[in-house]
Amino acid sequence: MLGRETQIEEADRFAANIMPVIEAVRISGIFSLAGIADALNNRGIRSARGGRWHVSTVQNLLARAEISARIGLARRMQWPGTKPDLANQPEWVT
Repeated sequence: MLGRETQIEEADRFAANIMPVIEAVRISGIFSLAGIADALNNRGIRSARGGRWHVSTVQNLLARAEISARIGLARRMQWPGTKPDLANQPEWVT
């Protein structure tokens, strides 16, 4: 069994690798979660666990990609010797 950090890293890598495909699907005019799931399934692309794509699978992947991007941006913006306050990002409030 993989450690939690390893699982997170693998999931982040998978999301990063599949995002260009999702962007290509969006450029083709498909924006709904169901449409993206259908497009990925029609292209024969499997989910991270090797199964078919569903609305929830696409939604979770997009959320992971967005969070990873925000954390990466926060890390690049921090001053040496400081830690970003990731819990209090105003744009994260829903």
